[in-house]
Amino acid sequence: MATTHIAPVLEKRIQELNKKIDSNILRGKSYKNEAREHRALLSKIKNLARRSVFSHSFSFLHLF
Repeated sequence: MATTHIAPVLEKRIQELNKKIDSNILRGKSYKNEAREHRALLSKIKNLARRSVFSHSFSFLHLF
């Protein structure tokens, strides 16, 4: 799957986790597992963005 297709899916899942974490906080329940998954997804998005910028810079350099 291309980066352009993965990022929206990851962002949607992060929003779902945010709602679940908020709900758990309001009910006084643990949200440790959701927080761990949330951090992992944020890391994936960050890496995808970094890879995308990195690959674009190299494709630009090949023009010269």
